Amino acid sequence: MKTVEVLATSASLVASSAAAESFGDIIKMLLEGPSSIARRRDVVTVSRSLVECLVEMILVFEDLGDKDSVKNAFVLLNQFARVIPEFLLPHVKMLHAYLRSSTTPNQQQASVTEDDKNARLNEERITAAVVSILGLVIPHSVDPDLNLMAAIEGDLLILLSRRSLT
Repeated sequence: MKTVEVLATSASLVASSAAAESFGDIIKMLLEGPSSIARRRDVVTVSRSLVECLVEMILVFEDLGDKDSVKNAFVLLNQFARVIPEFLLPHVKMLHAYLRSSTTPNQQQASVTEDDKNARLNEERITAAVVSILGLVIPHSVDPDLNLMAAIEGDLLILLSRRSLT
């Protein structure tokens, strides 16, 4: 089995909403619970590596066109953002790209197949995860790029107005 297939399977197993939230709770407990400093340091190191791997997975799955795995990876990243938002600060530009792509209107509305519905549902879940992640991460920015923040705000307003019109 290829590494990409293993990662996709692992992400899909953990990314169900209940499992993902439990995963986030476990990380939080390991970081905040009564454990040694060395153990916390290990959890932080592993968590940082997992965040970087998930970001890389998203890019690989995008290239493969596997939106379901992209969605699952974002669901897991959302849990890391909930517990350790600072780890996602270097990825705000990448997250903004997903927000921007969700504000672009979809031109193909003629015949909607089941695959189209699933793809649209995945896109909506990706967008929801990205909005949630940005909401958790941006408040931890120190000296943020004001142009990027303005662009994110603009795309959020477009997304909000589009959602309220449909």
